Amino acid sequence: MDAKYAGSPRDSDRGEDDNKPRKMPMRRTEDFQGQHQYQSQPQGQGQNVPFKKVKVPSLKIGVLTKEEKHLPQQQEVEIMQGHYAGGNLTQLEHSLNASNSKTQVILDAKRKQQQQHHSPKFNLKSFAKEFPLVNANMDEILTENLFYYSERKLRKIYEDDELHVLVVSLMISLLLTPHRGILDEHYTSQYPVDDGKPNILYIMHFHLNHPSNQHILPLLLSEIAEVNPYPAGQRLLKLLCISFSDMSIYTDKKKIGGGAYGTVFECNTNLADPRTVAIKETKFPSSIHDRCVLHDIFTEITCLEHFRLDPAVTDLYDYGVTDSSYIIVMKKYPVSLREWRHKQEGNWMDNLPTYLTIYKDVLKATAMLHSHNITHYDLKSDNVLLDYKTNNNMKWNSESDIRVVLGDFGECK
Repeated sequence: MDAKYAGSPRDSDRGEDDNKPRKMPMRRTEDFQGQHQYQSQPQGQGQNVPFKKVKVPSLKIGVLTKEEKHLPQQQEVEIMQGHYAGGNLTQLEHSLNASNSKTQVILDAKRKQQQQHHSPKFNLKSFAKEFPLVNANMDEILTENLFYYSERKLRKIYEDDELHVLVVSLMISLLLTPHRGILDEHYTSQYPVDDGKPNILYIMHFHLNHPSNQHILPLLLSEIAEVNPYPAGQRLLKLLCISFSDMSIYTDKKKIGGGAYGTVFECNTNLADPRTVAIKETKFPSSIHDRCVLHDIFTEITCLEHFRLDPAVTDLYDYGVTDSSYIIVMKKYPVSLREWRHKQEGNWMDNLPTYLTIYKDVLKATAMLHSHNITHYDLKSDNVLLDYKTNNNMKWNSESDIRVVLGDFGECK
């Protein structure tokens, strides 16, 4: 026996039987599927009361027809002001608060403060405008909204905006690696459901774009500025929040290419420079079970921002998210290596010096990426762009007129 425990009344009164390990009573619980499990509970710590875990339904998005624009006033009041009894823990909290006079004084002051600074009232019309709903009836919409606002009222985090912002900031900082500022593979992946991970980026997108959470975004943006490495936090927040992107300046879209995951458009701008840009659009996933598009988009933008001033990497102008797509705005280059190669005429031996110069520049650009511990993983003639130093007519005077630029970093690591 350790000296610090010697002579204690509990040890001195023990008999031989008392030294034997005691069996712990078992408590019955239920998992999500209703199967029974058992776990230990020390003696004297409450009754063997069964409890059931809360099962949150999947996020659904439906459509709102013209005839279903207005929510009945009585049901709206029930959503925002109705009393919700809650579970065992909530009832226990109410019973403790009711028997404590000091707690009642604090709660009364808090209720007055909440009445002065009440949360914005739910408006179905603005909700439907923010989230276009597809193939759903009014009963389903009402059920989802009732569930959301009833559950929201039970969570103390929504009563304090600063606490709400701190929790979201903590989540974003945990999703980012501290050195490179890319998404941490412990929490995110390209196929989170297949990898046994929650699709946290999908959930955060809908959380931050919900009308009830719009008022915290300015404070959240200020808090995210402290996340290291800078500006990884702002980059992720810009790709999560629709309100941080303005794509109205890009007009006259014309498709110029496409791939397995995205489509490239040529667009005009209302700016003096650049007048024309290339926009890569990747559709937002239709379900929480689909591929996490943002995982690759974030890595690509991180790489492009890291090499923003390097002439061997595509120039990045802007990026963001709309209600249907992720957007990357880049410089519009005259031609890809594949297009340029198909337009060549004459004997290949006559053009051999130019071919070798382009090949050498591709190797130099690849070596530069490797020196920063980045691998492209998708090098091909479509992703090698040619920028002409002296003209833009797809003709060359010499091999020194051509600059090689690497593009499409969606697969890079």
